[in-house]
Amino acid sequence: MADELTPATFADAVGSTFIIQLSGPPEAPDTPVPYALTLTDVVPHAPSGPQAPRAEPFSLVFLGPAGGYLSQRTYALQHAALGVVELFLVPLGPQADGQHRYEAVFN
Repeated sequence: MADELTPATFADAVGSTFIIQLSGPPEAPDTPVPYALTLTDVVPHAPSGPQAPRAEPFSLVFLGPAGGYLSQRTYALQHAALGVVELFLVPLGPQADGQHRYEAVFN
């Protein structure tokens, strides 16, 4: 499915919420804890050449809550219109207000 994703797939989702179900605390690890990310931007990139693996490379930028942050890895993100999308997220660091930024790159 990742090969089918394009910037247009996410264009209408900018400003909306994606939910990741994280494992619960040690005393209740089977109780998922929702972690909300807001899609803030879809950034198009120029293809690396005529034989590039993706015709429309792009990045997604998300904003998460202040405090603890997600480590770099693949997460299943649930969205109301898109369903479940598995993305490899990279933490970009906190903003001045403490909210954390994340990026998923499609190249």
